[in-house]
Amino acid sequence: MHQKRRILIAEENATILEILEKSLISPEYEIVKAQNGALVAKLLQQESPPDLLILDPILPTIDGWQLLKLIDSPGKSSTPVIIISRTELEDKDITEHRSIQGCFTWPFNTDFLKDRISSILIKQHTASDDYHGLKVRSVISGDRHLKYLAGIDQLTILGLLRQRADSESIKAAKALSIPILDSPDNIQVGERVDLIIDTSDSTDDEILNYAAERRIPLIYGAGLSLLLNLMDRKDKAEKPVGLLNNDCYTRAEEFTFLNDLSRISSSTFDREALQQNILKLFMNTTGADSSCIMIYDDETKKFIVSSSSNLSEKFVHRVKLPLSDPVIEDFITIRHEMAIPSLKGGYPSLLFEEAIKEGLKSLLALPLLIKEKLIGIVCIFRNREGEFSSRELAYLSAMAAQVAIALENSNLYASSRENQMRVEQLLSKVIVAQEEERKWIAGEIHDSIAQSMVGILTKVQTSQSLLTVSPDKVPYELEELRKIVAESVKEVRQIIFNLRPTSLDDLGLVASLENLIKRIEREGTIDIELIVNERDRRVPPILETVAFRIVQEALNNVKKHSRARKAWIELYFEPVKLSIKIVDNGKGFRWSEISQKFKDGESFGLFSMKERAQLVGGSVDISSNENKGTTVSVQIPIERSVS
Repeated sequence: MHQKRRILIAEENATILEILEKSLISPEYEIVKAQNGALVAKLLQQESPPDLLILDPILPTIDGWQLLKLIDSPGKSSTPVIIISRTELEDKDITEHRSIQGCFTWPFNTDFLKDRISSILIKQHTASDDYHGLKVRSVISGDRHLKYLAGIDQLTILGLLRQRADSESIKAAKALSIPILDSPDNIQVGERVDLIIDTSDSTDDEILNYAAERRIPLIYGAGLSLLLNLMDRKDKAEKPVGLLNNDCYTRAEEFTFLNDLSRISSSTFDREALQQNILKLFMNTTGADSSCIMIYDDETKKFIVSSSSNLSEKFVHRVKLPLSDPVIEDFITIRHEMAIPSLKGGYPSLLFEEAIKEGLKSLLALPLLIKEKLIGIVCIFRNREGEFSSRELAYLSAMAAQVAIALENSNLYASSRENQMRVEQLLSKVIVAQEEERKWIAGEIHDSIAQSMVGILTKVQTSQSLLTVSPDKVPYELEELRKIVAESVKEVRQIIFNLRPTSLDDLGLVASLENLIKRIEREGTIDIELIVNERDRRVPPILETVAFRIVQEALNNVKKHSRARKAWIELYFEPVKLSIKIVDNGKGFRWSEISQKFKDGESFGLFSMKERAQLVGGSVDISSNENKGTTVSVQIPIERSVS
């Protein structure tokens, strides 16, 4: 029976505590909960403290920062900590505590938290300076690289796992007298294992659990790429022992880089903060003088500087690389690092020209690729000429892949947050619109129906009085009463039409627009022409409502503001979309004035049309020039909206 890993969740808020507990339910974990700092301190001082602490810094009795001082105090075995905060924390608050292994700010995807927990519990003792000068006793999983790894003097291979029956590794294992194991449990009892190296495409639960229970470092994926690049067998065959030990030390440095990058990636999803931390890590590791991250911008169709270190504002502003730039063309083609020992006489690229103006002499550029697509570039500059070492090229290239994933995750998180904010804004606008509609209905009833009812009541009372005093005047009063009732009926019908024309449900969009046009033409001097390609075509009710409201708002603007004498409506039903164009010959307007009125709380009409269209995946484009009229173009997708 595997021993469960104990995770202590320290969170005062009961709702958040429940969310975290449910998200971490697993046969591998024992969840312990605490809602105050005193209880957390007591649990940490037990003989068997928790394997991991998830900590909200804001706790009653003893706050989280005091608990961190207790955990980090000298002589204590530091329990790894993941911070869960409802506000963004400053870097200095995190970096000054060695026990903090990750930091998440609400709201966040709990899947990311689970991945981080798994990474800490399995790899919290991953390769570090412990391997300096030691013979590493390892178990190899998978059927690749065995022969290669067996030739490395620093590795003692205790067995081969997860091999294919027809693999070359079986032959190699037999030739090298390496045991072939069915399961990690077949490793001899008491045999010390320093490291598990997984060369397969994916790591299975058995190996993960074996490594986690025994706290054996597990290298796979990007870590394996680092290992294979750094342990170059041909180079090592010619190196003396001193250089081999130096390589071990270098390898420890690079694993530190990997761990630091993992910590940075999990500490924040804020794009700017993440990119600045990544640049700082690259600068410290390579001794670079300047650096920047360039990201592809969909609007400009260029790679622009999104974050920089020790570069002027002029450089950041000027360096915008189109897809036709030689550097970008090469990256799209070759998809690997570009090391330039001297920028003079190099590519005819704007990047090189501006870097030279900054006094920089050499460059290492690393592509950021997601699914073979170039999303950005990391540029590392030095103010001296010279080659970058093969060691730097090897592990920095491997790190670029991890950086690309971290940046893509931050982009996805930012997009998710933006979508959430957009939904919240739309919901707020819907509520405001409902209240405005109710206010309008109340005003219409007060100004028309209520007044008419008072008039009717007065006429009835007058008629009653005249029946006995002056019966000959009653017919006149009844006629006046009839006129008031007729006018009231007309007003009620107008209110109903403004709320939602019944013809929209019964007869469709075209008939409703024709009724709207007749009403407007009766009220004023505007002549409106409707052009339709399919009169009997129907689309889903929600689309007909949106289209009608947009045209209604556009015509209201024409009637109130344009001073137009003529307007045209073109309505085209296409296979996958509904296209509408409203054109008038009025005085037009300047967009700057309309935008300012909107900011001042006026002129919501044009912007409400855009929002209505966006709700069903459509768009509204408005063009206008003074004294040349206005054109409103509407595109509403039919298929997407239906689905």
